[in-house]
Amino acid sequence: MVEIDKIKEQIGYLKVVFSILIAILVSTVGWLANHFENIDVMDVRTISSVFIVIVVSIGIIHVNKKIINYINELEDV
Repeated sequence: MVEIDKIKEQIGYLKVVFSILIAILVSTVGWLANHFENIDVMDVRTISSVFIVIVVSIGIIHVNKKIINYINELEDV
């Protein structure tokens, strides 16, 4: 039973991280959409926002894969 509880706690922690990453992604994309008409491609805010969207998206995919792996581990235990 100890292994099951450990895996459940790891999934719970990753759900929080996943939620935070989703919030960051939504707010950044919202900012980009709100300032779409005034975006300058060489502006530091635009470049950093696009970079944040890319990095956070990769992070979301990675966290999602880890959660799925832990769920599959629960089936084996």
